[in-house]
Amino acid sequence: SAESQGPAAPPDYFDVSSVPPGCCVHPEDVHNYGPSSVRVHINGKGRAVSHDSRLDHNVSRFLAEQERGGPDELWNYFLTFANRPELSIRVKGDHEETRTDHSTTTDSNGNTHTTTTTSTVTITDFNFTVDVSHLIYPEWSSIVAVPGKDGADVTVREVLEQYTRSQNQLKAIHFKKQIMWDLHGLRFAITRACRDAGFCSHLGHVHVSFNFKNDKVTARSSSALSVISQNCCVRALCVLTCCWIFALPAYLCYRKCLCMRLRDGGVPGPSLLQGVYPRAGVRGYESDLS
Repeated sequence: SAESQGPAAPPDYFDVSSVPPGCCVHPEDVHNYGPSSVRVHINGKGRAVSHDSRLDHNVSRFLAEQERGGPDELWNYFLTFANRPELSIRVKGDHEETRTDHSTTTDSNGNTHTTTTTSTVTITDFNFTVDVSHLIYPEWSSIVAVPGKDGADVTVREVLEQYTRSQNQLKAIHFKKQIMWDLHGLRFAITRACRDAGFCSHLGHVHVSFNFKNDKVTARSSSALSVISQNCCVRALCVLTCCWIFALPAYLCYRKCLCMRLRDGGVPGPSLLQGVYPRAGVRGYESDLS
């Protein structure tokens, strides 16, 4: 269990020293072209999603003559929303109690019957949430193109080009952010702190969960089919009418999402194109594109 195991060493994939050239981008390699002007929707989890048609194609070749090689909209879109993710930690302690209830009934003959029922209920002893977003470094440390399923290296540019060249009407590409923290070790440390404070194991259980917001940026096709497939009302209607039985398999077969990821590498600690963010005071955070 998480309570009995000690903290694990941070994963070594944050070490980007052996990443081939072109597969890793650092902040000093990126020119600031200003914020992207594409239309964006921020969902309930703080994630940016865009169906803007300007992200469907690599427009850098059209900008080359006018702006001498300006950035393509897709790359600039991800850079615009590459701010650090938000993280809150929820800590809950509870225990179980067995309760016995007695109920007495009287039948038509005047006889009294007593029924005993036993049930187990969960009692919450404490439940609080701590926002630790300020402990994440505000900037990413590197953006890395994670090899595909075949293990072949792919550059950041190639990942972007594969998306923009695709003619699939349900195509999607994700920029995932991952903080460079040893979350397993952090969960162990929080649990141990609760135990040391007097909430011993025989008293109950400690539950530690990590809740992320603004941890993904997504670009989807501007096609009507893509927009409709992501509409909440359409999805609810499919469920209510049982159309999902036919629509879901067809959707999954037709959809083709890019599997490559861009991982943002940095020093071990809090931060994953995949983008990476470290603890405050430590340079870097991680994110990924898939």
